[in-house]
Amino acid sequence: FHPLGQKVTVHDINLFKLSTSKPALLQGWREAGGLWTVPLANDTAMSPSLNVNKAAMSVYEIPSRKEVVRFHHAALWFPTKATLLAAIWHGNLVTFPGLTTTNVTKHVQESNKTQKGHMKQTKQGVR
Repeated sequence: FHPLGQKVTVHDINLFKLSTSKPALLQGWREAGGLWTVPLANDTAMSPSLNVNKAAMSVYEIPSRKEVVRFHHAALWFPTKATLLAAIWHGNLVTFPGLTTTNVTKHVQESNKTQKGHMKQTKQGVR
């Protein structure tokens, strides 16, 4: 890709050599599931074997459960409370620390914005 996204060029892999004048700003790797991982560390040599304790979406330093639940709710694009509870009950959100049915029931408040946003969807069974 060229600057400003104006065009793209395709080269033969055997005839192309990339050279840079400065080191890379970020360096990461692709996990087995297809997601890219870029650790938040100042080391120049980053690899999957590097033990990195912080992640880009770490909620371990958020001071209260209410704020943790509100962060996760926003990160999931504000699903309705029923959808969020169903996902937790089915075990789909086990990697979200602090996101339990008790915390969601207590701290997620249904807003008119959430309800109106979900009403824009097409009704099922209508042609």
